[in-house]
Amino acid sequence: MKHYHYVVSGFMYENPDGSFLDYASIEVFAQTEEEAISEAEKLIEKKHYRVSSVITHDDTICPK
Repeated sequence: MKHYHYVVSGFMYENPDGSFLDYASIEVFAQTEEEAISEAEKLIEKKHYRVSSVITHDDTICPK
């Protein structure tokens, strides 16, 4: 069975140089990017969110 581990970046402001202010990294298991961001919003209150990484876990390839 395949499932996904998303790393979502939550931040209040983005500087013109691309760096973030008041930044948090939130890790969640979800099936879609939208679901991952929705879960992150429930955990940490920030103004902006984006997915910064996705890891696929496939139990048929790497059994527990």
